[in-house]
Amino acid sequence: MNDRQTNSDALVALGNELKNARRAAGLSLNDVSVRLCISIRYLKAIEGGDPALIPGTTYMLGFVRSYARLLKLDADEFCNRVIDNMPKNALRPEYQAVGNVVETSEYPIRYIVGAAAVVVLVYGGWYLYRNDFFSAPTPLPDEVAFISPDIEDAPTDAGGDAAPATDAPVIVLKATVATWVKIESAAGAVLVARLLAEDEVVAVAPDALLTTDNASGLQIGYEGDATSWQALGQALGAGGDTLQAAVIDSLFLP
Repeated sequence: MNDRQTNSDALVALGNELKNARRAAGLSLNDVSVRLCISIRYLKAIEGGDPALIPGTTYMLGFVRSYARLLKLDADEFCNRVIDNMPKNALRPEYQAVGNVVETSEYPIRYIVGAAAVVVLVYGGWYLYRNDFFSAPTPLPDEVAFISPDIEDAPTDAGGDAAPATDAPVIVLKATVATWVKIESAAGAVLVARLLAEDEVVAVAPDALLTTDNASGLQIGYEGDATSWQALGQALGAGGDTLQAAVIDSLFLP
């Protein structure tokens, strides 16, 4: 008996084992075909030990592995037996049987995984760059933004922050709700013209001019002196919530 006959007999024996296990599990060929999405024609070829009817060793191994797993058999053992007993000219060059381990001799999986990782890193870097993830963060505003016109020329302390030009208490406005304001210097230069967020605080010069249509949403007081806070709407009495270029110093209640 030559090697080819021996190989064929081994594949027939393998197919019979699968067939007997299928019957023992109470499954028909149609049942297996539906569960594994494998043509009945290919299942018959496997059980008959005739790999020539299956399009390639890769398919043969995949079908046998799935079939063995379905029947709760050792899928690796069955695949190794297929490789050991397939005619050598039927094996693709990427498969080699080394003992009981199936290895690939061309394009090792580590190279494929490495190439995929490089692609992911390159794409990820491009995506982050495109969406400005690496741009410099926008600096956060200080808790109190001094907007007095003479602050720019004021001396700085050891930390480099601008300090008021005099020792006079700093007047601050606080928004109790989101409120639009415009603050101008005494000379008419616009210092702030935007919506203040809730709880946002800005410092203002005594001679600055305030315009707003929601004075009830603002408080005025001195920085660091919690007892000085006044609801700005109280200064208007029955006049409503609108202020037009009102001098800051005049808004304190007597």
